[in-house]
Amino acid sequence: AYSPAQATIINRENLRWLHDKFQGRGWPFDMLIYDEASRLKRGMNRVYQTKEQIRSGKKAALSELGIIKAHRPSFKRIVELSGTPAPNGLIDLYGPISALEDGERLGTSMTAYKNRWFIEDKYTKEIHARVGAEQEIMGLIKDIFFSLRSDDYLSLPALVPIDHKVKLPPRAMKIYREFERESAIELINREGDPEYIEAVNNGVLTGKLLQLANGSIYTSEKEAIKVHDAKLGALESIMEEANGRPVIVAYSFQFDKAAILKKFPYCRVYGDNPNDMRDWNAGRIKMLLTHPASAGHGLNFQFGSNIAVWYGLTWSAELYLQFIKRLHRSGQKHDRVFLHRIIAQGTADENVLHVLKGRTVTQDRITNAVKARLGRNWRMAA
Repeated sequence: AYSPAQATIINRENLRWLHDKFQGRGWPFDMLIYDEASRLKRGMNRVYQTKEQIRSGKKAALSELGIIKAHRPSFKRIVELSGTPAPNGLIDLYGPISALEDGERLGTSMTAYKNRWFIEDKYTKEIHARVGAEQEIMGLIKDIFFSLRSDDYLSLPALVPIDHKVKLPPRAMKIYREFERESAIELINREGDPEYIEAVNNGVLTGKLLQLANGSIYTSEKEAIKVHDAKLGALESIMEEANGRPVIVAYSFQFDKAAILKKFPYCRVYGDNPNDMRDWNAGRIKMLLTHPASAGHGLNFQFGSNIAVWYGLTWSAELYLQFIKRLHRSGQKHDRVFLHRIIAQGTADENVLHVLKGRTVTQDRITNAVKARLGRNWRMAA
């Protein structure tokens, strides 16, 4: 039953339940505040149908964006919040902006938005903004989109990136180069049998090369064949330098997790214990291992440490920035936050880091273009 509270809080997973609950009727709320609005970046009104839905003739369920747009007439005001409004550049802005208005600024569909301001490579499917697109788009949305940079209203510690360039052993680099050149290789699996591994396209090739950079490679049967452990040595050096201070580590692949747990038996995987957050912030966990997708938005790890490690980088600028902000946020008591990045030299790791830097620069330009001008005396305590 509906409770006439002043404020109602719901998690995003239950939006579809709330939509079904009112069976097409408007929601009894006059304002919507949607946190982490970058989740709406896809700009799709409907999710893909499942096979069961197709067989039964049922319509595809509305996505989060579709639900918000369906109930938009119920609200007098919609406010969206995000620390990473455009993690992959201008293309990500359409979804959040379309949830606020009827298309008068960026168009009535993602297709129209892309056709007007972007060019898509027909072979690689990469999307690039047209010349002048950034200025046009920001000019159109600046009346409803503004940013407050943390430097303006918080006293945050310095963020210190430290890159650890790791050289792969000669055999591992030979395997890497052969796979990079041929898109296929034959290795010996754990049973001692030869295993043929290939990449069917450039996307798969890049993923496999990142696996090799981290130490193993998956077969078609999802078995991980170990090639080297160079990154484990770098992580061991970081832990020794930490001298007992807690360290949070982001990993990429399941074989990373298995290798780290074997090397550092005192390590705890975030989510395995309901007390993980409490124990971490109390300083009782020496190494906390997490995948960035499961420890990104909204989690407060800043009370437990000021040392973060990327064991394997992600292509997602959103996950990259959100993971960093678990420590580099209000409440951090140290004067510096150390961000260690373990990079396999001469591998796809370097490409990922280059792309991440480019995406974060683009996002900085976007937020600076709509930066709120605060009064001289405006400042919040950290």
